[in-house]
Parts: sequence; C-alpha cells; structure tokens
Amino acid sequence: MTECLLVCRSQTYAQRTQRALERAGLRSHITRNKPRDDDRGCGHAVKIPEGSLERALELLHERDLMPQKILTVLEDGSVQERQS
Repeated sequence: MTECLLVCRSQTYAQRTQRALERAGLRSHITRNKPRDDDRGCGHAVKIPEGSLERALELLHERDLMPQKILTVLEDGSVQERQS
C-alpha cells in the first residue's frame, strides 16, 4: 500500500495534525522524516494511506494545519515529493 507523509513545521503541528485526522476517522501516525537537502519541515511527519490524502488535506486546510510538503512513499520504499 502506498502511503503519504505530511511533513509538518514542528512537532507540535505534527501532533495537532494527527489528532485532527484521528478525530475525523482517518488512520494516521506521527513518524520521523528522514533529513533532506532542503530545510522545509522539522523532521516530523504524519503518515497516512494515499487514499486518504484528498480528504485529509481538505480537513487540514479548514483547520489551518497544512503540511510544509507532501511525500509519497512508494511500495519499493522510494520517496517522491508531490506537487501541490
């Protein structure tokens, strides 16, 4: 199953994001994001199934909790940044 990482600007935002998604019935959990060459995001991300991404982004937009960036974790383990 393909998953998405919602990279957050701080650990607190990752916690708020995860709680908002769980309250809406969307499965999610906080994970550490591997360091990247750029400095967007804090290293904390919320992992969700790719099929939940559209609903999650709508919900987070309503709560002003939009992620810094969105990464897709493919089945082979590779990671690709999604275009917003």
